[in-house]
Amino acid sequence: MLIRDECAYLKRKLQEQGTSLRKVFDEVRFQQACDLIDQDIYDYQVLAEKLSYTHVNNFVRAFKRWSGITPREYMRLRDNQLLNKSAFC
Repeated sequence: MLIRDECAYLKRKLQEQGTSLRKVFDEVRFQQACDLIDQDIYDYQVLAEKLSYTHVNNFVRAFKRWSGITPREYMRLRDNQLLNKSAFC
């Protein structure tokens, strides 16, 4: 009963802030993905595993949902120093 009450409280407080637990998790995962790429980890399989995705395609779709671009596009922009990081991460 206590855990259910705490979950309901958390859900209510997040809604008051205009967010949800999923949005919070997505923000954290996206920041972690950007941090890993900034550490020159470019292998999709490694990125997916470190972010607890079971399939690479799921990671790529999530990254595109978060940023509007694929991880490969993000890496290319970053490497060409065309990326305004504050716009993404």
